[in-house]
Amino acid sequence: MAEVEETLKRIQSQKGVQGIIIVNSEGIPIKSTMDNSSTVQYAGLMHNLIMKARGTVRDIDPQNDLTFLRIRSKKNEIMVAPVWAGQPEGSRSHMWHDLWRKVMGNMSPTKICTSFD
Repeated sequence: MAEVEETLKRIQSQKGVQGIIIVNSEGIPIKSTMDNSSTVQYAGLMHNLIMKARGTVRDIDPQNDLTFLRIRSKKNEIMVAPVWAGQPEGSRSHMWHDLWRKVMGNMSPTKICTSFD
């Protein structure tokens, strides 16, 4: 668990990072470096968007899947690394899957959301 905390601290210490949110497969926050109000807001809104984006990718090509989502606005950037069951080792999302297992054990992983300035 100390390794997970160190990883989250390292990400959080990067210039411009406002927070990190880890949510379960239902979009419920289970770990966050942000205040409760922001965590709930981001988690709820991002879960819907991620599921819609994944559906779009899979509608275009059923053999494909969403592996990363980056949203940039004039003021902020949100980066999401979803973790889906069955992803191959060595993939970018598999790296987050490993982090998830260190945080949550055998619970079903979904995504890690990081918001940058």
